Amino acid sequence: MLKRLLLTALVSCITLFGSEFLMPEEAFRPSVSVTKNGDIAAKIDLGNHIYLYKSKLHAKILGNSGITIKHITLPEGSDHEGQTVFMESPNFIELAI
Repeated sequence: MLKRLLLTALVSCITLFGSEFLMPEEAFRPSVSVTKNGDIAAKIDLGNHIYLYKSKLHAKILGNSGITIKHITLPEGSDHEGQTVFMESPNFIELAI
């Protein structure tokens, strides 16, 4: 009886809250493009109902490529359980070669 009740509760939660879970490559889709002045602009497109914690967002260039971070422009953040999160897809890094 308890197993049946738990199963019913689980099915109800999936029905109410959705059963679509995104894999990391679907939730966070990085891309790069070249700006008009020749800089490289990098961004992360976010999946539906996905957000980035500001405190967990870091950017650095690995290796000796000669590419440096010119500046980071963060979108407006929102409060989520006492922490700042970005709920929109940010376009936040411009790189200079």
